[in-house]
Amino acid sequence: MPPKDYYNTLNIAPNASVQQIKQAYRKLAMQFHPDKHKGDLYMQAFFHEIQEAYEVLSHPQNRAQYHQKRWYHLSTGKKFANSTPKTPFSLL
Repeated sequence: MPPKDYYNTLNIAPNASVQQIKQAYRKLAMQFHPDKHKGDLYMQAFFHEIQEAYEVLSHPQNRAQYHQKRWYHLSTGKKFANSTPKTPFSLL
């Protein structure tokens, strides 16, 4: 399975600082938090994707491992797994 593009999930650049990662996570977490969208499974799933991206990118060792996997994947010319589920709203 191809790796997920955590930078795309958080809408940040690959060279983002830890502070920028934290800011992006907090912004998206507030927007997609399940408590704000009770019963909406799409929002709940996307919130978990945001959490996963933050967990990997906020820790230097995990981020370094992710960068190695990301570099290898990009060097082979493959695409990333789509981290957001397709919905009618996302297609529009």
